[in-house]
Amino acid sequence: MSLRAARWSQLWSALGARGNADPVLASLEAQWSTPGRWYHALPHLDRVLEHFDRMQSEADDPVTAELALWMHDVVWDAMAADAEARSAAWMRQQLEPAGVSNDRLARAARLILATRHLPEPPGSADEAVVRDADLAILAAPDDEFDAYDAAIRLEYDAVPDDEFRAGRTRVLRAFLTRPAIFFTNTMKPLEGAARRNVGRALERLDIGF
Repeated sequence: MSLRAARWSQLWSALGARGNADPVLASLEAQWSTPGRWYHALPHLDRVLEHFDRMQSEADDPVTAELALWMHDVVWDAMAADAEARSAAWMRQQLEPAGVSNDRLARAARLILATRHLPEPPGSADEAVVRDADLAILAAPDDEFDAYDAAIRLEYDAVPDDEFRAGRTRVLRAFLTRPAIFFTNTMKPLEGAARRNVGRALERLDIGF
């Protein structure tokens, strides 16, 4: 059994889900492997879960927070504005028949929607953990961050350079104008690294491709 499969099996049990976990995992992995994913793919899922492991003690409900991270980009389309909502719906479709409670699924859905990373600060400890795990890439070492930055451009390959540059600049500058990018005690010490990486990415956008 792979590490991912073992982890999914543990989560399935913690959720109180009934039946065989393997078909849902297979569907989930297939979703995360759809064409066009250069960054939002299975390695991103695995990395986010690694980050989560470092900060899960800060969550009030780590089981629901982990579920949200498994599902947060399960439906992904670079050109769609509703991928998070569709990911939450996909989660319900898969886990309601397995008997996972509606209350837990509703809480996980709210956490998935929090990965839109709107300007407002997190409304709960679980949301802070989920958001920080998803954005931890911003504070990665230079080579890892630069690979992420290049992969994002590939995911938006259909977008002309000028249009991409303008849109990506808006997104990155918005992070820098916030009082904080990270909200957990685990990630707060890496705030400076994230801001430096985002600044370097903005410099590249000013120079051009």
